[in-house]
This record gives sequence, structure tokens and C-alpha cells, in this order.
Amino acid sequence: RILPISTRGGASHQRLTLSLDKAAVVQLDTDARDVLVSNPDMVDAVVRTPRRIFLLATKVGQTNAFFFDAEGRQILSLDIRVERDVVDLGSLMKASLPNSAITVQAMNDNVILTGSVNSALESTRAADLAARFAGDAKKVVNMLSVAGGGQVMLKVRIAEMNRNVAKQFGVDLTAAGNVG
Repeated sequence: RILPISTRGGASHQRLTLSLDKAAVVQLDTDARDVLVSNPDMVDAVVRTPRRIFLLATKVGQTNAFFFDAEGRQILSLDIRVERDVVDLGSLMKASLPNSAITVQAMNDNVILTGSVNSALESTRAADLAARFAGDAKKVVNMLSVAGGGQVMLKVRIAEMNRNVAKQFGVDLTAAGNVG
């Protein structure tokens, strides 16, 4: 992924989201001499040329990077958020639950499921898949709604009994009325 950034007209400030263990290329229109990353354990910056800098995401979290020119002036500030790449999980959800509309997002090392499913069973299946992906069920936020709500189907039978038949079986209908 190449991120072209124009620094003409002063220092630029932008936000960037990187997937864990992936890289982005910052392509500048002016020369940068120094790059400072506030948390180099999270994002590593490699200056290949004065106008092309590679950012490598190594740990989930948030950090920022500052780019300076030869005179020490700041030319760019990047707020960087590193998240898990959930594209494959989203594809798996679509393949496994084709009649559902599930959106998968990552935030602070958590997996968030939103959208709608046809049943509570599908919601549970989606949460189980996400838990396996995240490595821990506590890292899954299930915000799925069940379409149609919870419906219960009851089968009711109404039986009539003739008084003469009840007497033949020994049922005392007047005693049942007194108790009830």
C-alpha cells in the first residue's frame, strides 16, 4: 500500500491504520531526513530514500510518527493505529453464514461483530469463529442482532369431554370445579 502525501504549504497531519504484520509506503513530495516513531516496538520506520519511507506494523496499538526535513522542521505527523487484519475472518463469515449480514471490525486487539443474523444459533457460530480467530472469547464483542426477534411456536390442543363419558371413566367434574 502506497500512501502519497503532499507536504507543500506546511506540515501535514494525517491518520493511518495499518494491519498487524503488514507494511505501508509513505511517498513524500519533499525530502525527509529524520523519522521519529514514538513507539518503535509497535511500528518500525525504514527510510529507503529521502522521499520513500516504509512503515512496518509489528504490534497492535497506537503510536505516532514525525517526519523532519534537513533543517529540522517537521514536515509530516502521522497518527498510526495498528489493528489485526480481519479481512480473512470477514470472508470466512460470508462463506460460513451466507444468509447473514455480518460486518467484522478490529479495535484495540478486539474483534467486533455487527450486523444481523437469522437466528441465535448463527450468532453463536459467528462469535465462536471470531473467538478462534482472536485467540480468546473475551476479545470478541458480539453486537449482532437476530432478525425477526425471538419467536416461539406453540401447538395447542383443545379437548372436549362428554359428561357421560367422563362418568364412565370415573371422573368427577364437580370435584374438579370445586378445587379449581
